Amino acid sequence: MEPASRQRRGASGARRRTGVPAALIALSVALVVSGCVSVTPPAAPDPTAGVPGATAPAERTGRPDRTPAPTERPAVPATDAPGTPPPAGEGGATAAGVASPDPSASLAPTPTPRPTVPPPSLTPGPERRRALAPTEVYGFLPSWELEDADSIDLDRITTLAWFGIEAGSRGSLVREDGAGRPTSGWAGWTSEEWRSLAARARERGIRVVVTIQRFSWTEGQTRRTIRLLQNPANRIRLVAEIMEVVREGDADGVNLDFEPMPAEVSEEFTQLVRELRAAMNAVDTRYQLTFDAMPSAVGYDLEALTAEDAADAVFVMGYEFLTGASARSGSNAPLRKPGGEPGDDLASTVGAIVERIPPRRVILGLPWYGRVWSTFTDLPRSSTRSGEGAPDSVTILYRDAVAQAQRSGRRWDPVEASAWTLYPALKPGCTDCRVTWRQLWYDDVDATIAKIRFAQELELGGVGFWALGYQGSGGEMWSAIRHTIGGATDPEAPEGSVRIDPGWTDGERDGLPVVGGELRLRLEARDRGGSGLAYVRIAPAPDREPSGELRYGMTYPETSSVTIDPLTGHPVHPLGTPRPRGPRSPEPSAAPSGSPLPSGSPAPLASPSPSPSPSPIPSPTPTPVPTPSPTPVPPADPGPRTLWVQWRDVAGNWSEPVALEVWYRPDVRPVVTETPAPESISSPPPLVPGEAGVDDEVESPAP
Repeated sequence: MEPASRQRRGASGARRRTGVPAALIALSVALVVSGCVSVTPPAAPDPTAGVPGATAPAERTGRPDRTPAPTERPAVPATDAPGTPPPAGEGGATAAGVASPDPSASLAPTPTPRPTVPPPSLTPGPERRRALAPTEVYGFLPSWELEDADSIDLDRITTLAWFGIEAGSRGSLVREDGAGRPTSGWAGWTSEEWRSLAARARERGIRVVVTIQRFSWTEGQTRRTIRLLQNPANRIRLVAEIMEVVREGDADGVNLDFEPMPAEVSEEFTQLVRELRAAMNAVDTRYQLTFDAMPSAVGYDLEALTAEDAADAVFVMGYEFLTGASARSGSNAPLRKPGGEPGDDLASTVGAIVERIPPRRVILGLPWYGRVWSTFTDLPRSSTRSGEGAPDSVTILYRDAVAQAQRSGRRWDPVEASAWTLYPALKPGCTDCRVTWRQLWYDDVDATIAKIRFAQELELGGVGFWALGYQGSGGEMWSAIRHTIGGATDPEAPEGSVRIDPGWTDGERDGLPVVGGELRLRLEARDRGGSGLAYVRIAPAPDREPSGELRYGMTYPETSSVTIDPLTGHPVHPLGTPRPRGPRSPEPSAAPSGSPLPSGSPAPLASPSPSPSPSPIPSPTPTPVPTPSPTPVPPADPGPRTLWVQWRDVAGNWSEPVALEVWYRPDVRPVVTETPAPESISSPPPLVPGEAGVDDEVESPAP
């Protein structure tokens, strides 16, 4: 990072704090739109040229420098969308809290008088300095996670984005709901808690930006988006209000979350981005401007939107490939999809995007959440169930997914690069319903590492996460970033010890504690000065893989307590095994118990040269997955047994197994029984909560 950028707060930052009148900002925007003022800065050298992906977030004594050089963009057709928007109640494209369709809104342009001034030229201007860190680590903080902001490791991110403030259909930012109360996004943005967090972030050289959101998941939302973008006066008003919010909040830039993009106004959205860029340049050319796009990029003119007179980068939302309505379970952010089509996974969608624009203009968004379905079988990618008698599909945040996997065991799919867990459940409140399987798929430490390395191999501009706060209070996700992007190393394995909960034994025999078919273990482990604990593995035999991992048994997210079957090391399901019902899955193609062994941070691969006639990259043929060795089950006769326990850190080092000897007697029942409910986790939607529900009548009146 360049020393010049570290001086920013002594110059441009101080200048903005002196206060630019809102009327002057609005006038400058109008002049830009009229073409009367040129705000394009002179060309600047590129001090950040180098290999992206291997650069650490670095020491920060000021805000990061922002200057990658442009490269040529071969044009190729966009791939098809990976799926339809999630229906009401689903994560991401949820209609929860969404304003009802406005019957007065029309798909045609509104009768608001258009300005008589001509629009600005769409010809790209001279090269300017881009506001990007050498490797971006972009984090969205939703308003509903502000109270958990202390869990954010500010040493691991480069851009902190507040989410968010809604753009109304007439160009005014929505600050109040229909009852006159501040919206959560506006209240959080102006709160002392956010201002304090933003100040701490700036002290570390982190850019602080505000997200302006505009959704089009329903007919009513789409009409409002079209009304906003098709009318130049509405766009001018929006740009002026955004600039005022940036000035008042001492922000370093803006993120535009317009999703999905209606085809009718794709060109007008590009125009909005250029108008906002011009207004930013009139105040400070080092402002950061990004926009979000669905992984298919349908409706977004990526080439124009990332030109020198537009956005610095696109944040590709690399999630929601599957929704609650999906026919099969699986990762909502699959790296590769077995038997999938182009557009079904990250490999094909991101591959198609970097054929259109330079990889340095792409920030890959990754999910810190997952989804759970009711399924017909216990096989990965099973057919899903819905309707009467089956619990609904819901989104689960990472912090809650880990809590579930600590009870039911963590499994790993190496093709999709996703963790998952399996357990039986009953539909809440349904006493006569049958027990059904539940499959929860989520991105954990290993999934995050695998996808960061994928971004490094493509030499992308960086990665980002939806959303900060979802990772919980543990430090394993931050350690994953530190050991990939940060380049940290950890050659030492952790150490641990294990003991039996006293309430789960029935005396001793031959000096060994007598236990039954259900056993609770108390675990203690430490990783002194290392990458931190990630997993614990329990097995009935000492056999090990070349990596050092115990070959049999079950892996759990690192925990201090786990209840198991002492014969296998697997979890004990209090509801028993669901009876087979319905279709059987034809895709038994994932390893259920092993977990990958990440190595040190690799050097990024060279960016592939574009072909003369580029075309979307199909999803690579997945590597065949070896069939895991089944866990050997000792006979259930009474007698001595030995369990083997080991721990793994984030960097992939397995500890030496610790032996625990017991005397097994199947009729023993624990004195203490604390069986948790099979699914007692409830999480908010992981993506966007919908519009604020403000009717046009209470938005700012047209001029």
